[in-house]
Amino acid sequence: MTLPAEWKLAPDVLASAPSLIAALTSADETRFLLVTPEKFAGTTDTYRVLVETKIKTNFTDYQELEQNDVTIDGRKALRMVCTGSKKDSGTQVKFLVFIIPYEGRMMRLTFGSLVPFFNDALPVFEKIAGSYQALPK
Repeated sequence: MTLPAEWKLAPDVLASAPSLIAALTSADETRFLLVTPEKFAGTTDTYRVLVETKIKTNFTDYQELEQNDVTIDGRKALRMVCTGSKKDSGTQVKFLVFIIPYEGRMMRLTFGSLVPFFNDALPVFEKIAGSYQALPK
């Protein structure tokens, strides 16, 4: 992936979620990216439900705003936008999630920001996701 130069690793987030292979944040920490590979042999739609369930675990007022098919890394992927409020603080966060299916696994790119910053961050998120390529096995 190609990231903006000012983005940095978020080791505290990475340490708190062992399923992540990368956690990055913008320099001002108003935007973030979580990269999650998971073994999964089911459909993309079934995996989407699991992703929504995971978000609902930590956020209230979950709302899916849009969902559509896109192409990432030469594969048909799912793009979804959703919002939720953090359970511990009530902070409203807006997410852009890409689910990319591979043989026996799913790759999830989860971008997020505070709701007021999301529209400005969206082009950056889309550019990062568009540059994603899986490493050869």
